[in-house]
Amino acid sequence: MKKGLFVAEVVVTDPETGGLVEVEIYKHPNGAMFGVDSSYLDNNFDDDVCPVVPDLFADLPDDAFKYNDGDCAIELDSTNNLK
Repeated sequence: MKKGLFVAEVVVTDPETGGLVEVEIYKHPNGAMFGVDSSYLDNNFDDDVCPVVPDLFADLPDDAFKYNDGDCAIELDSTNNLK
């Protein structure tokens, strides 16, 4: 099983609500960094020290990252799978 290494916790502004959100940043074995909403981890994994989540970078198609009008997004299908 691949493991993301904890790097830091940062506070960002939610683009929809304008509220502040704590995000945990992890380093993926492929070298990429990714973030997860800290409250999501707290609410879904309780006191688990090492929660297991789906690998965001598993089998990414070449066109997974889209650039539209200067914004970067990852498209998700209706089941929240990368497409």
